[in-house]
Amino acid sequence: MRLDKFLSYALGVSRSDARKIIASGRVQVGERTILKGDYYIDENRDEIRHDGMLLRYRRFVYLMVNKPRGYVTATHDALHPAVTELAGEYAKYGLFMAGRLDIDTEGFVLLTNDGRLAHAITRPLNRCLKKYYLETEEGFTEDDVRYCREGLVIRDGKGSLVTTLPAELEIVNGNAAYLTIYEGKYH
Repeated sequence: MRLDKFLSYALGVSRSDARKIIASGRVQVGERTILKGDYYIDENRDEIRHDGMLLRYRRFVYLMVNKPRGYVTATHDALHPAVTELAGEYAKYGLFMAGRLDIDTEGFVLLTNDGRLAHAITRPLNRCLKKYYLETEEGFTEDDVRYCREGLVIRDGKGSLVTTLPAELEIVNGNAAYLTIYEGKYH
């Protein structure tokens, strides 16, 4: 792998910025200072340092996040805090969400830079199982179980009425239930 590509991954910077950092003499491979970005390295064996700090190669990053209420599942948002802001030091790896939760919903979200995995999870045709725990003040009824089993009529993101695929609603008690869906939608 080229040194500029490695540095881009490791520091979360553009390739051109990586080349500038290398040209400034701040990167060592082993004991040797390298000044050209096209220098080839073995990312799994060579010891690469930037300003004296050892860098590790992480091609893909997978981060499990418990999204709190009030956060949006977006990489950035002008009005609300974004889930990616919770990534801390991992934000430099260009993470994005594999799936989404509404702003008023809390729960598990996968942040990754692995586009192939994210696509496999979120592609509607793959029907990846998703299980949610729900609580409501109104409570759940056996009619709700039947409605889910038959498919619900809801509005999509464009305001059109659509019927969902059948889902499973398992009532835990009057006000709590698990909802299992196999459907995904692109937003």
